[in-house]
Amino acid sequence: MENSSKALLIIAEVMVGVLLLSLIAALFFLFDNYQQKTQENINSKELYEFNARFQAYEEKELTPQDVLTIFNMVNEYNLKFDGEEVISIKGIAKSSVKNNSEFLNTTTRYEIPEQGLKYGRDGKIYEITIKRKTN
Repeated sequence: MENSSKALLIIAEVMVGVLLLSLIAALFFLFDNYQQKTQENINSKELYEFNARFQAYEEKELTPQDVLTIFNMVNEYNLKFDGEEVISIKGIAKSSVKNNSEFLNTTTRYEIPEQGLKYGRDGKIYEITIKRKTN
């Protein structure tokens, strides 16, 4: 009788230990999942903010100053990658925009046409097409 009561106490202690370990494991996975979701939300917000900078100019009439602003944003972003062309601009030669007061003083209008922004697999813009606007 004495041995069986000790055996029951040992079994109860083991079951409490297993329950505690299960609870700790469940909490660990719960917090790990929470951290992953939080990181995904942060990445999603950063992606949205990054793309929104360029999408604001899509399908609108652009002044030469707007074009210069886009070129500067692209250049600034590419400099973060040691000048590697992570985002490219098509349709306008960089030399015609960079440090060219003649370009800025024109009345020519430009646009990023429909499908003028290209997105990579990660969802980020990697190519921007800027064209002279035709009436």
